[in-house]
Amino acid sequence: MRLSCGAAMDNAMTGKSGGSATASETPSGGWVNLNQVARGLKDRTLARALASLVEAVGAKDRYTQGHSLRVARYAAAIAKELGLSKVECREIALAAELHDVGKIGVPDELLHKPGALSAAERIRVLEHTLIGERILAPLLGDRPVILAAVRWHHERIDGRGYPDGLKGEEIPLAARIVAVADAFDAMKTARPYRKSLSGRMAIAELLRGSGAQFDPRCVGALLAVLRRWATRQAARSSVASKFRSRRPAIGVRCEALSWPRASVFRGPGGTGPPRGSPKMSLPAAGNCMPWHRDGRLCRSVALPARC
Repeated sequence: MRLSCGAAMDNAMTGKSGGSATASETPSGGWVNLNQVARGLKDRTLARALASLVEAVGAKDRYTQGHSLRVARYAAAIAKELGLSKVECREIALAAELHDVGKIGVPDELLHKPGALSAAERIRVLEHTLIGERILAPLLGDRPVILAAVRWHHERIDGRGYPDGLKGEEIPLAARIVAVADAFDAMKTARPYRKSLSGRMAIAELLRGSGAQFDPRCVGALLAVLRRWATRQAARSSVASKFRSRRPAIGVRCEALSWPRASVFRGPGGTGPPRGSPKMSLPAAGNCMPWHRDGRLCRSVALPARC
């Protein structure tokens, strides 16, 4: 697959890392959050409890705050691209937003360690999948898809993942979707031990791990989504550029006026300022027009807006 969508995708759909949006708030431009997903939950108290859990993890690990929302957006888009129903997409989005809840049981010194983790430390961090399942089981015991995604989103297609070494189709589809969405956003987010990757590099890593670490279907679905988002963003930018180029000018170059430099007057259409009026600087509003000394409206030069 082509990687040309990487650069455009950076501007099209990159979330703001470490943003202030939380699970109980709607992030600017966000696709889904717990309040929206909770429409599928009969118990609003349960929705608030889940939101509180995500909020607690975000308070413990600042990186997790915006990360969970972005992963939920990617995961829902992948599920939709794969042809899953709206109910399934919503459930996978909720699973993606809750996938890191278990980090509340991981020591801070491991989450914020500036260097690379040792093998033992990495296993300790990966235990957040099991901790998250245990935390959510009493609340979501009737939602096996969500619990499966939380437990197995660090499994690998080749069977070398954590915690159970599941292989291929043994890994639930929801977990495979969350794994791709989680890895993509993690690569594009700066961490204490490494810098963030560009969109092009993150896509290259997904393709490199496709078939070994990641489900090729899920990787292909995400790339299709990113290309579509990048195309839409490019179209919007083109329309905005054309609109900006057609806007009427709100000022002229001072050299084109016989009036003293930087003297621009606010006046009604068709009549100039009275002689002897004090000088005025260019207002921010667009209802000001430049005038010649003899009171005629100057139309000789368009732009720039400020002198």
